[in-house]
Amino acid sequence: MPPHDPVGTLVPGADRGNITSVWVAGRVRKWAGRLVGVDLDALRAQAHDSVDRVKPADDDCIVTTKRTYAP
Repeated sequence: MPPHDPVGTLVPGADRGNITSVWVAGRVRKWAGRLVGVDLDALRAQAHDSVDRVKPADDDCIVTTKRTYAP
């Protein structure tokens, strides 16, 4: 049966690799598949430094640079 809503059919099947450019409030934020105006190394460092503020105080918590898992 053919879809009746082409946008509703395509969007759920898309992922970040399908998005080549993004504008927010008239400003380019992603162009040719790359973020614009974002220092990814600084952002990663800031996220890593914030782990102590967001992780549980529980010593049994396993913290990695990607995700936090509680056993």
